[in-house]
Amino acid sequence: MVILVPEMVSRMAAEHAKFQDEEYASVPEEASKGEDEGPPPRDHVLLSGRFTTDNPKIKNYMAKVQRELNALGIATFMVNTKRDFGAETMRGLGGARCMVAFCNSSYGEKTSDTYETYCELKHAYENHEIDLIPVQLCTKWPPQPPGQAGKDLCTFVLGKSKVKIKGLESDDTYKAAHKLAADIRDHIKGLGVLDQVGREPPLAAVQENE
Repeated sequence: MVILVPEMVSRMAAEHAKFQDEEYASVPEEASKGEDEGPPPRDHVLLSGRFTTDNPKIKNYMAKVQRELNALGIATFMVNTKRDFGAETMRGLGGARCMVAFCNSSYGEKTSDTYETYCELKHAYENHEIDLIPVQLCTKWPPQPPGQAGKDLCTFVLGKSKVKIKGLESDDTYKAAHKLAADIRDHIKGLGVLDQVGREPPLAAVQENE
């Protein structure tokens, strides 16, 4: 049987209190690190395009260009429509250093959707941390999507003074994916932000006949 004298009890209580103080003192500090981290880094290139399930051409083309950009060492992000579309769009815009707008004839159309190319284009224009890189995939420029709101936005943001990349070989033929990817990379390099969106190439270049 152990008999605890008052001095021992006081000493043990003091040591336990000190231990608790040290233990709990680190908790707020660790928690504050997460709170003070701020927004995510802008370290990728967002690929923005308007595509529908009944017209997969633009989506397939963007996927090829994405692979080619990855092979060139460019970190890219394209919204996965099989997931939560809104969360994907916010993630893509939140971490975008550049946004490549694949401007077909319906790009920038304002629809009833909350997350669409109209919103992406408007956000990229208003956010000076995002460099906008338009790719012309329609014969008439700027794009003239259905609806006045989309037409007005495209005319204002993608007017004649905006530098664009030619994405058409002819009126109905897109430029080869590897050629467009090289043009996009050169444009990013010219903007001086290539080092901010660089990565180790994880994917092999896709073949044009795939």
